[in-house]
Amino acid sequence: MEYIWPIVQILITAVVGVVVPATCGAMRRSIRRQQQEDEAVREGVKAILHDRLYSAHAYYMAQGYCTLSDKYNIQHIFGPYASLGGNGTGQKAYEDIMELPTAPEE
Repeated sequence: MEYIWPIVQILITAVVGVVVPATCGAMRRSIRRQQQEDEAVREGVKAILHDRLYSAHAYYMAQGYCTLSDKYNIQHIFGPYASLGGNGTGQKAYEDIMELPTAPEE
């Protein structure tokens, strides 16, 4: 009976030595996949916001003015875009819109 305990200890050590690393490896792969997916979603959102800024830019520049409420909306688009690392082209579109008058010229 006294010989059983060392054998049980060896078996537990062997099982833990195999199960723990395998579990940690699976968790690392899962985390890595989730990080890649999160990055893809961030890039996709940034692309959509960029497209929205450019569409708004084309519309308001052709119109020749942008109301205060529309400018407020554009600020809500630009803020997250800039936070996601949006580049200077979106910044330029935003600045152009913000420089427009808020009412049509008569």
